[in-house]
Amino acid sequence: MSLRSQIEEARDLKEEEYEVPEWGVGGVPCKLLLKEMHGSAAARVLSALRPHMGGVKAKDIDADAVNAEMAVVTMEQLPVILHASIFDPETRELVFPGEDGIAALRAKSSQVMLRIFNRVSMLSGLGADGLDLAKAD
Repeated sequence: MSLRSQIEEARDLKEEEYEVPEWGVGGVPCKLLLKEMHGSAAARVLSALRPHMGGVKAKDIDADAVNAEMAVVTMEQLPVILHASIFDPETRELVFPGEDGIAALRAKSSQVMLRIFNRVSMLSGLGADGLDLAKAD
């Protein structure tokens, strides 16, 4: 196996089960499998933030301020990002694939989507913990 093949086949995206009470049935919360954003999704989030950060370097970023900016800047992008991060924990398949999945998420509660996005951001290293790591570099 070539080095490239080894890297391409590596399961390097973090994941975790996450409960959403609002999407549950009969008092039982809905269980999702959240996966870390792949590189291009994370790049979209960072691109959306760039105009609000000027020429600030990672070591100078206030993580709390960036988290607040992310919530505002990406509201329109949340469904686009989340549709690629929400999986069925049993089948491990996307719950909201394609354009109709994005449309379905656009109709859901912004508060619920922000909670899920914050969790996915932390898994992806874009939350306060990830920014703290970037400051160390």
